[in-house]
Amino acid sequence: MEHCLIALKPVPLGLIRRIGSHPQALAQCSNFLAALRDCRVEIESDTASAAMLVAESGDLSRAAIASEEAATRYGLQVIKRNIANQKENYTRFVAVAREAKPADCRLPHKTSLLLTTAHEKGALARCLDALAQHGVNLTKLESRPSLERPWQ
Repeated sequence: MEHCLIALKPVPLGLIRRIGSHPQALAQCSNFLAALRDCRVEIESDTASAAMLVAESGDLSRAAIASEEAATRYGLQVIKRNIANQKENYTRFVAVAREAKPADCRLPHKTSLLLTTAHEKGALARCLDALAQHGVNLTKLESRPSLERPWQ
């Protein structure tokens, strides 16, 4: 997926004051966002919703991080293309089923897991222990703060 900065008109970056997008898109474009001054980042439910809000706002100082397709769909202009931190940016999807289906071990695979634990001693350790007991090799652990509960 190619992330673009889109707005009502092709205004200079210095005139943009608000940029909205999905949290994952914002994280994937963090280097670009860090270089902007006097610009507030706003979290939206998805990139298309962010684009729609820009289109409905009529505000030339407002922009979204979304695809070129979203710009076309909502009558917006691409201000800047390829703003993601990494050129090869992929979005992965997960299939959830009641019964497990064996994966083809000839294909490379990776599993990502997002979870929230209780804010109590040992909660994360118990989760990690359950993975270890089932022979799961952990290659990366990333902690993110809760937006709903400061300092957690």
